[in-house]
Amino acid sequence: MYLRTTIAAGLMLILGHQAISQTQSETEVDCGPDGSYLVAANAEPALEDLEKLRQVLGAVSNFADACPGNNFAQYYASKLWYNGMEMQIRGGAPIEQSWASWQRAFSFNEAFYDLSRAEQSRKANVPDSFRELELSSTALNELREALVKRGLEFGLKVGKSNEFMTAEQADQCPARVSTDANAMNGWAAENPEYAVQIAAMAERYEPACRAVEDPLTKYGLRLYFARLAKIRLLAAEQSLPSDPERARAFILKVKDHRDSVVAQEDYSITDWNDYSSGAKLAELSARLPAIRTIPTATDAPLVSSGRVPVDDWFTGEHPPIAVMESIGSTMNSYVVETDASGFIRVIGKTFALFNGKPEEKSARSLLYAAAKAYAEDGSYRTIETVDTPISHVGYDWLQDYQSE
Repeated sequence: MYLRTTIAAGLMLILGHQAISQTQSETEVDCGPDGSYLVAANAEPALEDLEKLRQVLGAVSNFADACPGNNFAQYYASKLWYNGMEMQIRGGAPIEQSWASWQRAFSFNEAFYDLSRAEQSRKANVPDSFRELELSSTALNELREALVKRGLEFGLKVGKSNEFMTAEQADQCPARVSTDANAMNGWAAENPEYAVQIAAMAERYEPACRAVEDPLTKYGLRLYFARLAKIRLLAAEQSLPSDPERARAFILKVKDHRDSVVAQEDYSITDWNDYSSGAKLAELSARLPAIRTIPTATDAPLVSSGRVPVDDWFTGEHPPIAVMESIGSTMNSYVVETDASGFIRVIGKTFALFNGKPEEKSARSLLYAAAKAYAEDGSYRTIETVDTPISHVGYDWLQDYQSE
């Protein structure tokens, strides 16, 4: 049973469809599937026509206010206000006018996403037909992303405070968070000078989203975490010149994301793209100053300067890419302090960890791969060591187990 309510709505004929008018007396309107079609039939032709938009904007907004549970009404009210705002901006209208239109558009859009999944996907009845109309998921995502980007524009460039202008930790993980993060990443890529602020806004949802247990919801959040990683890469790049330690903190979080993804058998290029995000991560890591807080003397115990502790390098608990990175980072810390001889020192100390143990073969293979990447490919190096020559003699002997 759907609500029947009254709004300012008259009856006339536009393209053979019942139309909504603000100017006539109150008329009973169905908030269910029949009313949904009435909204769509009137709003759709007005989306790109300013004159028609002006004619139906108020009535569709009234319908949406009167029918808060109607997905078509909330979507089309938001879309009409958004399109009107874009027309205002293109026409050079005062910023207060376009800002007010954005607020209305965003309010109706939030109302749409406050609906349950079932309510969001309700269809509209086409009169005198067995056909039904449904809202396009593409159109829904495009509108939401456009609103988010304009919200960031208003907030960061014009100083209009809105929901996105906060870094306060969120209590819940909203259903729209992946779409929002995708929009934030796109806007930050076009406006990298704001990437640090965008990262703070995007990561406020992370604790709540990490705590989600429902498998279907967790699957849908993969895009959020992937886009958050890309935003953090942008923020790291912006931070490097003035605050390398803040950049390092962003980079470490990206590496945590990467490791959690590559440890899964079913991860896709959407979760982590080693050719784009991976290449950028390596590039930014190489521009960081070396970590110089670990002991490097010949008789000092081996301490990892990477994220994986030495005791966990060969336990199989961490993905190989993370272990190699930690070995390479440790090699780099030694080379900074002792030049190329430090590289040999790390290999010797690391070999002693597994020599004669059951994991020797796999550990030796991993150590060789890390050493070769550091010496030949320049991986894991920093600005202090990028030009330091490393002889292959120091690690070639590790290949013995490679060919067995």
